[in-house]
Amino acid sequence: MLGMQYVVYREPPLETYYGSHRDMGRAWSPPPGSLPDLSDPATQGCVTALLDDAYCEWWVEPSPGADMRATRWAVYVWNGSLTRRIAVGATRIEALIAALEAAP
Repeated sequence: MLGMQYVVYREPPLETYYGSHRDMGRAWSPPPGSLPDLSDPATQGCVTALLDDAYCEWWVEPSPGADMRATRWAVYVWNGSLTRRIAVGATRIEALIAALEAAP
């Protein structure tokens, strides 16, 4: 998606390489083996934009664990008559990715 930052990892026998490329509106496809850099704020914004396209109304918030401390995050969807939790994750971005994977 435009604006996402990708990280390229290369394993031996090549020299280990860590790099990134930002797509600034140009047609560009990530190299094979690259993954989105989920720690990048622009990439997180792209994930939330994809969720906006997949669900009408959704939100993410800390979800208490068994000890009632916020130890995970949950994504909820409002479908007009009820709210349902569609995904959980250990971090906010993990919950957002799980919700994206669960999208219809």
